[in-house]
Amino acid sequence: MKAGRLFGWVMAAGLAASAASAAVCGCSSSKDAGPPGLGEFAQTFATAYCDALKGCCEKASHPYDEASCRAQLVDSAQRAADVVKRGKVIYDQGAVQACLDAYKARAALCVEDAGAPADGGYEPYVTACARVFRGTVPPGQACLTSEDCEDEFPRSSGSCRPDSRPGADPSKPVCFRQVTANPGEACSLQGSPKAGEFEVRSCDGRAAYCDGTPDAAKCRAYAKLGEDCFVPPSTVIQCDSRADLFCDSTSRKCAALPGVGQPCTPSQQCAKGAYCEQGAPGPGPTTRTCAARKADGAECNASTECQSTFCDFDLGGADGGVVRGRCGAATDLSANAFEVTPRSCGFGPQGRGPVDSGIQPVKTARFGR
Repeated sequence: MKAGRLFGWVMAAGLAASAASAAVCGCSSSKDAGPPGLGEFAQTFATAYCDALKGCCEKASHPYDEASCRAQLVDSAQRAADVVKRGKVIYDQGAVQACLDAYKARAALCVEDAGAPADGGYEPYVTACARVFRGTVPPGQACLTSEDCEDEFPRSSGSCRPDSRPGADPSKPVCFRQVTANPGEACSLQGSPKAGEFEVRSCDGRAAYCDGTPDAAKCRAYAKLGEDCFVPPSTVIQCDSRADLFCDSTSRKCAALPGVGQPCTPSQQCAKGAYCEQGAPGPGPTTRTCAARKADGAECNASTECQSTFCDFDLGGADGGVVRGRCGAATDLSANAFEVTPRSCGFGPQGRGPVDSGIQPVKTARFGR
């Protein structure tokens, strides 16, 4: 995880030539002179976010603690800015305003989840803020942290880690590049670089998967509804699970996953919104049928049965030796950048359980993607 990736930021390239001089001098600018210089970045970012959070808290009638919000946001943003001082990360002053506008607009929605973008990609604030900081160390070169490494978001990202390849010195971390490959492009079947290379190529999971041999693997597009998924003598093509498809062993074509009331697939799969329910025991083969997922409060035996995908078994006992649970939301003590609750409003966006109860003081901690 990159320390400079504030609130889900992803660093990217495309910085203007003037960014280098801004990074070197750490120049600041007044409000009327344009976007903030490096020295003003943390305060400016905190103001943009906390002003938006304040409005959300007021709408929800939650008491708002301005001091906690600003202290935590300044701490996180300053850590991202401080990385520039090492000389391997540049700051694009010209990209800051777009980031601030996009981030403030996202926070002003007052919702934790704004919904996935239509194309399955990234929310606008992620793309905008990814252009503010960028590492300059190429793959294979020495680094201290992942912020140092080149990052061409969203096509690729850099990571600083020990070189565990055969013959390499694992005590010296270097930059590796993680590339998102499209259908038809080469990919890394083993999830690791080839000899002499510092690049891992993973297929875009929205459209393809890595298929082939370690020396000749390519991203193969998922098969669609009605297309062949088993090609004799031994080629098996994955069906598009995002479209609720599976490979029907009878027709050998991609078919729609069964819905509520229909028999489960042989591998006990059902369409979204349903789960495979164990049938009543009888003299013949046990039948399994797809049933609707259960609402919060309903009794459950597994998390797959619940709409929330969480079955709480902490009920203090068992029924006839069988531990039973109830569907509900999982306890989440992690910080969420866009959460609007009494916790986030009163203890700052990084407040969490022990802090809320007064057991320990507020601690600043950066968010990660």
